[in-house]
Amino acid sequence: MSNPVTGLPVNGTDYTSNLVFGTAGAAFTAPDEYVVYKGSSNTFTVTNLQPNTTYHFAVFEFNGSAATTEYLMIPLTGSRSTAVTPATQVSNLTFSQVAGSSVRLNFTVGSGEGRLVLIRKGAPVNAVPTDLTTYTSSGDFGSGAAINGDNYVIYAGNSNTAIASLLEPATTYHFAVFERSGTSFPVYKSPGATGSITTNAGPTTPTASFSFSSIEGDRINVTVSKGNGLRRLIIAKKGGPVTSLPQNNQTYAANSIFGSGSEMATGEFVVFNNTTNSLTLTNLEPNSVYHFRSIEYDKDGEGNIYYLNTPRDNSSNTAATPLPPNDLSIINVTGNSLTLRYNAGTGSYRFVVGREAAAVNVQPQDLVKYNGNPAFGNGTNMGDGNFVLTGGANGTSINISNLRPGVTYHFAVFEYSGVNYPVYSTTSGNISITMPAEPTVAANNFSVNTVQGSSFRSNWTNGDGSRRLVVARKGSAVTALPVDGITYTANVNFGNGTALAPDQFVVFDGTNTTVTMENLEISTTYHIAVFEYNQTAAGPDYLTGSFLAGSGTTASAPTQQVSSITSTSIQLNTASFTYTPGNGDGQLFVIKQGSPVDAEPVDLVNYGINSIFGNALLANGNYLVHRGTTGSQFTIHGLQPGTTYYLAAFDFNGTSSPVYARPGVSISFTTAGVAPTPEPTVAAGNASISNQDGNTFRLNWEKRKRHRPPCCSKYRHTARFCSS
Repeated sequence: MSNPVTGLPVNGTDYTSNLVFGTAGAAFTAPDEYVVYKGSSNTFTVTNLQPNTTYHFAVFEFNGSAATTEYLMIPLTGSRSTAVTPATQVSNLTFSQVAGSSVRLNFTVGSGEGRLVLIRKGAPVNAVPTDLTTYTSSGDFGSGAAINGDNYVIYAGNSNTAIASLLEPATTYHFAVFERSGTSFPVYKSPGATGSITTNAGPTTPTASFSFSSIEGDRINVTVSKGNGLRRLIIAKKGGPVTSLPQNNQTYAANSIFGSGSEMATGEFVVFNNTTNSLTLTNLEPNSVYHFRSIEYDKDGEGNIYYLNTPRDNSSNTAATPLPPNDLSIINVTGNSLTLRYNAGTGSYRFVVGREAAAVNVQPQDLVKYNGNPAFGNGTNMGDGNFVLTGGANGTSINISNLRPGVTYHFAVFEYSGVNYPVYSTTSGNISITMPAEPTVAANNFSVNTVQGSSFRSNWTNGDGSRRLVVARKGSAVTALPVDGITYTANVNFGNGTALAPDQFVVFDGTNTTVTMENLEISTTYHIAVFEYNQTAAGPDYLTGSFLAGSGTTASAPTQQVSSITSTSIQLNTASFTYTPGNGDGQLFVIKQGSPVDAEPVDLVNYGINSIFGNALLANGNYLVHRGTTGSQFTIHGLQPGTTYYLAAFDFNGTSSPVYARPGVSISFTTAGVAPTPEPTVAAGNASISNQDGNTFRLNWEKRKRHRPPCCSKYRHTARFCSS
């Protein structure tokens, strides 16, 4: 629209809007004026406009809808032009970094917001971009949007350079650059600025460098930093430098299996021929040096090949046979486990094999990875009872388990280079040991915790046995000793395990460092003896010459009860208290309404509590409302106004099976307010109906009381019901 909006809205009219300018049915009150938006937002986008054109707007506030619509006839007005064709085109086209497969285009930008670059092979650009159209671009020739057949978009942006790649050597390419305004619906300036360049006859920059990784016994990962050729040829040779060079227009077959590609000279094989820069070369020999040569090249559409015979050379070894570990030693020996230590050889990892009763008699096979397990007998069996304990460890020790007391074990440690296709040392470090039948070191560091009224936990540090037997006795030290070859039944419930002697019971048999004994008596001392043993072919072999002895006492009632129970806030329905704990592990509070607490907690019972009165019954209207273990204050909820309550506190020791101090300490308190009127306890009775009519009848009943007045025995009430 070239003129301002002149129309005004009509009150009571609900206009149809459409963001597509000029849509039929959205016309306003003056010619060529259209309603483009109606709503509560403060932003919108109008489409279907014309480029290089000024549009005027008027924004009218309104309330209501349909017939009640009222408009403010003083609008907000303004105007704006759509994108205008740039006045100045791109200029000063130049070319740099010209190679056989790429070129950089440089230019001076015009007056637009950005620009679009077209490229065409062999002839001048014969296309122009269409206004209001965006195009996909790609610097790789032939990958961007095509216009008029073979004109490709290689750049669309706001820079002053563009790079064209995937070009053919010795080939002329033509370019046209168009300045534009706008972004999503741009307007282009035509004709574009033009220029052309002929690519070089092949690359000009050689491969920059080599790097090698994942070096194994039979393979290497080879990576090069590219030159400016589109492709590169890599030649490999074992044992000496590569001497051959490719010939222009000659094609060579590549294969990453060494020895399978084109042989350009004796022992010189093409292993790579591609546009990328990395390969994994296989079929190599361990302990060998391989030399590499990389040559950049380009290829045109007619199949002509242009090599840059300025090669880049380098070399790498495959994994080499390492020297073996040394200074093997064995420590931390128990009845069924040990730690094997060694100094590393010259490889990357160690490989450990174990054998029972005879020396290790196997040699790991190069390029084979074995699965190990430090629990003897669970790793790969290499044959004849040779078990792999670790297939690869980079430390200098291994903890070996699942061994048998009284049996001799032999160990061999091999070094290897590589990771998944290793090369092993040809000799090994060797050592052997006969596992002790009877332990030599008793358990130590006895302690007791988690003391309850009927249980406590004993703890210790293991000796060098593979297992241990624990015997307990009430009131006196353990005197009974286990007998070699005999297996005993253990039970943590005191008195239920095997009795080695009267009142001396087995409570534990296992590998752990702790046992919790149950079924004990309150305030009673129990003595413990921990015997180390190994499980041999003849049965258990106990260490009885020395053993760990200790004792623990179950919980008893506290000797000091709760004191100084003080109310800090008495409300209609709540009451808060502070108190001084006694000398127990915790305190239990019981409350009763209207009369003193007359129930006490029972020893060894761990009660649930609830701070809302009436929810955790102890017995006979006595409710549990608080258990304290760390604090010294609490609040009771759910009380009745104007009501007297009695509170009793009991200190206790233990947690899951506590022992309580009795009797408790008691106080009473009365909540604020007036006691509620008691509910009736006896329902009315003897209902009857009389004086029935068409729309009424009389209902009669007796109001009964629990305590009747002496002057009469009943009250009679009546009610009359009518219907209209």
